[in-house]
Amino acid sequence: MSFKIAESLTLLDAARGLNRLAGEAAWEVVNLAMQVLGGVDYTNIFPVERLLCDVRLLSIWTGTNEIMNLIIQHEFYKDFLHRPPQGRDVKADAEATEEKAFPRLTACFQPVV
Repeated sequence: MSFKIAESLTLLDAARGLNRLAGEAAWEVVNLAMQVLGGVDYTNIFPVERLLCDVRLLSIWTGTNEIMNLIIQHEFYKDFLHRPPQGRDVKADAEATEEKAFPRLTACFQPVV
């Protein structure tokens, strides 16, 4: 049962990402089509004007990309801040009274003869 739930959550996250990407791609394609057609796209000869309205409504109706980006960065920082610290313990280093000895890197800097 847990695997099915995990698979469902993964599929939903992927669909959200693809939906967001599809909306941005559609907006870019319509803008390029408007540039290709020039002033003709403001007439009703080609449906580009209508596509522009529809694509813009898509990004507004489903939630603006800025809000989606806000949610993404919020979730990232929430996960990032709850990770255990990696690397040096700076606080412990600052409170240490003994001198630390670090290995010398002289082998890396030997002149080639």
